Amino acid sequence: MTAEQDFDDPEEAAAWADMRAAFGEPQESEPTKPSTKGAGKSSKGGKGRTQQAVVKAPSGNAVSSSKAPSQKAPIPGGDGKPVRSQASAPAETPSEGADVSAQWLQSQVDRLTGELQRLSGGPFSPDLLKALWGLPLEDQQDVLLGVTGSEGSPLETRSETAVRLWRLTADEILARGGQVLPVRRVANSGAFRPPTGGATRSATGAVRGGRAPPTGGADRGRSRSRSPSI
Repeated sequence: MTAEQDFDDPEEAAAWADMRAAFGEPQESEPTKPSTKGAGKSSKGGKGRTQQAVVKAPSGNAVSSSKAPSQKAPIPGGDGKPVRSQASAPAETPSEGADVSAQWLQSQVDRLTGELQRLSGGPFSPDLLKALWGLPLEDQQDVLLGVTGSEGSPLETRSETAVRLWRLTADEILARGGQVLPVRRVANSGAFRPPTGGATRSATGAVRGGRAPPTGGADRGRSRSRSPSI
């Protein structure tokens, strides 16, 4: 193959021929210049390969992205956390809270009622108990707490303690707008009892109501000294 056939430019081929002749190289062993067309083709082929690689890369990403939706996605809850079901944690309604509070107050009132009856040594009178129940539960608790927490004289008797507690209970109920009948309780079992019947003697010694029994022994002696013959 000649230099003119290897190179498209005749001047370049002639220059290469002169240089080979100067070095004494035969023309048959002249290295052939790589064809620019082949380089162009190879470059084009390289570009084609790079384009294919670039095209293949998105295809791999597309496959990975297509697999991503198959994963379990969190339910949007504002902060990315899954939203809990409302059935798992039911909210307490205001009516249920009010019922629980009323039940607790009622249990406290019942307990304090029993404590007051224990301290006084006797039960509530019907009128006083009815007046207490006429108050709201909060007021009932306040009344009973104040009465059971009060302290009397260390020298007072059990009956005096009862009178003081019941009177204090009536005063507390009246202070909160309740209506209470006068509390009538006897301090001692034998005191302040009206006479049941028979004659009574005044301060001057006169007998009132009924016939006075004989008090002198002389009257009894006279009745005995009477002769049955008279």
